[in-house]
Amino acid sequence: MPSISLISPPNGSTSAPLQAFTWEGLTDESPELTPRLERSLPRPISFAWSSSEPEGDGLRYDLLVAADGDFSRARALRDLIKPAADLPHLFVDTRYFWKVIARRGEQMLDESPVWTFRTHPELPRWILIPGTTNVRDVGGWRIGDGRRVRQGLIYRSAELNTHLQVTPEGAAILQDELGIRTDLDLRGINGDENPQPALDPGRVNWVNMKLVAYQEIFTERGQPGILQAFQVLADLAAYPVLVHCWGGADRTGTLVFLLNALLGVELPDLAYDYELTSYSVSALRRSSSPEFQAMLEGLKAFAPAGASLQAQVEAYLASLGVTAEQMALLRQLLVES
Repeated sequence: MPSISLISPPNGSTSAPLQAFTWEGLTDESPELTPRLERSLPRPISFAWSSSEPEGDGLRYDLLVAADGDFSRARALRDLIKPAADLPHLFVDTRYFWKVIARRGEQMLDESPVWTFRTHPELPRWILIPGTTNVRDVGGWRIGDGRRVRQGLIYRSAELNTHLQVTPEGAAILQDELGIRTDLDLRGINGDENPQPALDPGRVNWVNMKLVAYQEIFTERGQPGILQAFQVLADLAAYPVLVHCWGGADRTGTLVFLLNALLGVELPDLAYDYELTSYSVSALRRSSSPEFQAMLEGLKAFAPAGASLQAQVEAYLASLGVTAEQMALLRQLLVES
């Protein structure tokens, strides 16, 4: 009977950052991030173990990784031939438990002890979805009191069809691994866009609303779309949600900015999150741009001088018709307790 010894990640350790590329930030003096290479990529956690049983002879391993010690909601990689595996898309700054089971067919031969590790707190939590780009968790950011925006409830991305085309593998990750229930598609304001659902309509509700970006959210043309988007986000049945436009940069960036500002994420992190789109193939984005700065200036008109950005966004959303109850529900749902 094989004896399984866990090797990596070491018990009680903290992982390396979960991003394949380290973000260095942008300034007005920064050169273009050329060539336009795909850098919006996760770094998986690499697992390794050893067994006293020689490989082959039908020996297979199951790797189980969970944020709970009873493994009731574990992610599992099954039927592994080698005593090693990579697992992407874990939450940042989260303690995980892991173990390995050895078996032949349905016969369990051995089960390892349980080890723990903690994932690195650095953001963002990139998600690799073949066929599209700029996919990341909207959660993970700290709010003013130190709590985090919950991970695993809202994701953002570039579009899933037309100039990009999500692959069957990418659709499976969205639907099966991330459990997406609502595809909030913001395309359609530009004349060359033809929004269509890209995921299984029997499993994912496709909601299309034509959103605008930046200072246009203060116009009669832009206000209805923001209200409708927040009404969708205030529906508990919608989650988990994927929100996207064409490149996941401007309209998606504007909506995510408003949402996380409402939750209490502060401006340096909001600007950082906005600029992270530059690591995708979509486009370079700087928070010093006139468009981003005009949006910040426009929000100041909705609250008294000196009010926080959170208060400004709350007052702006209230002016559109987003209710206090809806805003409270979003905070309750999307901020860790």
